[in-house]
Amino acid sequence: MKVPGVDFDKAAIDSTCKMLHLAFKGDITEDIYDTLVFCFVRAARHFDPHYAEKVKEICEVIPELSKQFTVAELEARVGFDCGRISVFS
Repeated sequence: MKVPGVDFDKAAIDSTCKMLHLAFKGDITEDIYDTLVFCFVRAARHFDPHYAEKVKEICEVIPELSKQFTVAELEARVGFDCGRISVFS
């Protein structure tokens, strides 16, 4: 996911992880665990093991399309939903 004006490099992620405990100040361990597991499962639901192949296929098909094409035309050509590909998000 890209957030305008935010660079998700290793240093930013490390800093966030070091301060994550502040979001749970006063919570009991079980509540923290439940919240983090919920977040992980929600993120894992969006994982696509074929993402790289889909991006490659899209990059190969785009030059074959007209100069102004719609995402619907691209999806019809490749045969899958392109909405989760970060180029179009």
